[in-house]
Amino acid sequence: MKENLTYLQDNLSPESVLDELFAAGTISDDQLQRLRTKPTTKSCVRQLVAFNLPKAGSAAFGAFINALQANQQTQYISTHLLEQEKKVQQRSRKGNITKYIYEFCYTRNCSSKPIALIGNLLLAYD
Repeated sequence: MKENLTYLQDNLSPESVLDELFAAGTISDDQLQRLRTKPTTKSCVRQLVAFNLPKAGSAAFGAFINALQANQQTQYISTHLLEQEKKVQQRSRKGNITKYIYEFCYTRNCSSKPIALIGNLLLAYD
């Protein structure tokens, strides 16, 4: 989510999600109060995205998405984040495929060139 920090700072009004995140137990009362006293919206979003949500664990992203979807004015942000997350997962899978092919070819002395295999697989994968 940190890779979307600028997007979130430009598009998110944190007040629209803070109560939902607190109700879900994603942020504590102390964190909620600190976020609300931040001098600017951007500093509040930065604190939330870069520090509070990562410390809340793996379920925090889902809770954040749910909070965004609960507010009609921020649903477009959840759509953007989910699309970005999907792209990250696809790149990760492609990277894993590439790594596997290299390992396979070099441990078994393949006659095929790994680059050609990777290219063909990635074309088929898209």
